[in-house]
Amino acid sequence: MVISHIHGDHLGDLYGFLRKNPNVTVLIPVSFPKRIRETITSLGAEYQDIKGAAKIAEHVYTTGILGAAIKEQSLLLDTKNGIVVITGCAHPGIVKIAGTARQILPDRDLHLLIGGFHLGSSSEHNLKSIIEQFRYLKVQKVAPSPCGHLRPSV
Repeated sequence: MVISHIHGDHLGDLYGFLRKNPNVTVLIPVSFPKRIRETITSLGAEYQDIKGAAKIAEHVYTTGILGAAIKEQSLLLDTKNGIVVITGCAHPGIVKIAGTARQILPDRDLHLLIGGFHLGSSSEHNLKSIIEQFRYLKVQKVAPSPCGHLRPSV
């Protein structure tokens, strides 16, 4: 199980899941508080602190921790069509995450970016800039979803 970042809407019902399925390893950012590690182990599961980019299974990678204020990891799947990047909220920036994916798997195309892009309050200018950077990185497809903590503007 890979947890992107500390926000409650991304931790979900982790503890409820672990009570029923303790035979898992939870990959968490090294920046998580000690109490989360203690709770994971008290429920019979294991955790693995993630700091840098790493291969975590066959064709599955983590970007490692990105960002300053909110530290977050994303998941990379190396598929026959290219890299599929799965984000949590993309607090570090969706372009930074995409660029990191290209660094981790430099010989692979960026097939799909999917997940939260954290762009709800972005200006049109910023969105156009992101699109241009996607083109530069040769991103083939995007599937953004809203982050769980977006607030509608009034």
